[in-house]
Amino acid sequence: MIFNALNIILPTFRQYEGLDKPIRLLIKVLRGNLVFSEQIAVPLKDEIQLVKEYLQLRLLGDPSRIRIGWDLPSVIPDTWLIPSMSIQIPVENAVKYAFDPEDENASIQIRIMEKRQSLYIDIEDNGIGLSVSGNPRQEEQGTGYGLEILRQTVDILNSRNKNKMSFIINDRSHLEPDGHGTLVSIIVPFDYTFEL
Repeated sequence: MIFNALNIILPTFRQYEGLDKPIRLLIKVLRGNLVFSEQIAVPLKDEIQLVKEYLQLRLLGDPSRIRIGWDLPSVIPDTWLIPSMSIQIPVENAVKYAFDPEDENASIQIRIMEKRQSLYIDIEDNGIGLSVSGNPRQEEQGTGYGLEILRQTVDILNSRNKNKMSFIINDRSHLEPDGHGTLVSIIVPFDYTFEL
């Protein structure tokens, strides 16, 4: 119903220069989030498209505030499935919480590769990391619940699979001496089943 209402009023916004594109992006992102939230797994390329649209919408006012890097395979088969929102949620958390507003070097890198009969996904930011001065970052804000739901989903799915999926969140300061930021790593075996 909300999408129908937005589509009805969309022609009204065309008279205001610059509003048509943001409203269209908003409709796409809302629709994608609604559809994906009802699915256990989605094709990787659909998730990538949703994340790109979200980032376009989120950074609309200041597209250079955070540099976004994508390192993707040249071909992404329709058969490559991942847990729904497993890229969206970490990217959204990074955009919302990882950077000070004055940070001029803010970046998020999304790397996806195929190796050893598995799909490897890394979402890495160079922000404040999971802890600053010993105090854990407030993961329970916003999509912090999304991360917990994602963890629970992976645990349930892993209980039904011989080859397990990995879902690991690391503070980069624990991985490298001068590192800062967060690294979310997901490994999905190609023979993984998403049936509950």
